[in-house]
Amino acid sequence: MARAEQFIARRRVVGQWLDEELGHPQVQLLQPSRHGRHNGLYYGVLVDRPVELGEFLFRRGIDCETANT
Repeated sequence: MARAEQFIARRRVVGQWLDEELGHPQVQLLQPSRHGRHNGLYYGVLVDRPVELGEFLFRRGIDCETANT
């Protein structure tokens, strides 16, 4: 637990990088909650074709999950 804050800080840096790199009209970035501190473990986006995005990312070695909303 002593290093938990370091891990969280690193995940937040990665999240900021993803925010910058995923700037695309077909990708809607989720806004962080105003009621707490996100630990950066998951990074959520909204897209019209989540299955296709998941396949694209998986082929590039990026693990992801899709959820039907």
